[in-house]
Amino acid sequence: MVVTDPRQPDNPIVFVNRAFLDLTLYEEAEAVGRNCRFLQGPQTDPATVDAIRKAIADERTVAFDILNYKADGTPFWNALFLGPIFDQEGQLLYFFASQMDVTERRATEQSSLQAQKMEAIGQLTAGMAHDFNNLLQVINGNLELALLALGAGNNTAGESIRRAQRSAIKAGKLTQQLLTFARKQRLEPRRVNLNALLVEFSELLVRTLGDQVDLHLDLKPGLPACTLDPTHLEMALLNVLINARDAMPNGGQSRLPRRWRPATSWRSAWPTRAKA
Repeated sequence: MVVTDPRQPDNPIVFVNRAFLDLTLYEEAEAVGRNCRFLQGPQTDPATVDAIRKAIADERTVAFDILNYKADGTPFWNALFLGPIFDQEGQLLYFFASQMDVTERRATEQSSLQAQKMEAIGQLTAGMAHDFNNLLQVINGNLELALLALGAGNNTAGESIRRAQRSAIKAGKLTQQLLTFARKQRLEPRRVNLNALLVEFSELLVRTLGDQVDLHLDLKPGLPACTLDPTHLEMALLNVLINARDAMPNGGQSRLPRRWRPATSWRSAWPTRAKA
């Protein structure tokens, strides 16, 4: 609880209870006599602050969630209720504010919104992937018919058609990756060579990670085959590398866990070489 006195210059705090001090980590002497704006910080929304100031000027009750900061600099979401207190003649005496830390609730709400957004993206991705896959089936079928019609007489044209077929097959793999991302694809484990899978997948990794990342593959020869779903593994590796990149906005070095390094490792060369 906080009580401020609008009859004094800058509407200072004249009373705080123990719960306020426990929440904000300030001492009573540090809070009393100051305007409540000392709780604001660099990420506090200016529009919310303006709305609170306008409510105070209009002498009316408001309720907002506002990002405030504790004495040690820790941000917290503050569910603020603010209202005026009048005397019997209707003269404004004080403003009363109750505050509650709702950081956990806000985080839960944001997680729920993000999950809904990702579900919508997944549904859109799955629909596009299915449509694209249907188009590829038509393309592949017509390429096979073109090869049959061409016969063995024109090797140059035949090679061009076969290159188009190989590209269509690669495009088909991309649709499977999109379906895996959308979680609309069934897992299909099979025997695969990790080295061959990583070399083939590296082209997509380079495009996804961007120009700032220098991707290196350090592959150990003679690895035994593994039984797994290759597309699922590709998406898992892509997530690991994207998370590592996003966790180092100022540069650094990204590696897989140490136990993997004898077989495979990735090194991301950034403009700076600070360890993350």
